[in-house]
Amino acid sequence: MENPELYAVFPYSLYGVGKPGIDMGIRTFERRVNKEGDCWKQDAIQAACLGLAEEARNHTVKKFTLSIEECRFPAFWGPNNDWIPDQDQGGVGAMSLQSMILQAEGKSIYLFPSWPNDWDVEFKLHAPHMESGESEFDADSLAFYIRELSLSSSSFWLIISSVYV
Repeated sequence: MENPELYAVFPYSLYGVGKPGIDMGIRTFERRVNKEGDCWKQDAIQAACLGLAEEARNHTVKKFTLSIEECRFPAFWGPNNDWIPDQDQGGVGAMSLQSMILQAEGKSIYLFPSWPNDWDVEFKLHAPHMESGESEFDADSLAFYIRELSLSSSSFWLIISSVYV
């Protein structure tokens, strides 16, 4: 079961990191009826969009670790609601992982808005106003490094998030 009360967080992006009313989104997430994370259920993405690092981490790890012993490949998830392999499981996992690293809203780009502060990461992603960006977060030193930004626009804000809810 999905939580349509959270569609305002994802996929419609009315509430989230850097947006007014994020507290309403967080309260709604905390009170959601269906607290599941398999298949296409969007808890992982919605937690990431709200900056909830621990919730996003837990749901994303679950997405990538629910494999089937009978399948040769660990990325063959399912059957959850339909068939094997279940692409929804990996698709939601990948989207939540990216949303934990980078979110864009208008002319603002948020790096690490819901990234767990004890996970290392190196990445290269694309975002509006940014053709590509390479960055790194070192959990041991809690330091971030921006290696390269290829910009398509000179008028945007790059916001490094250090708030872990």
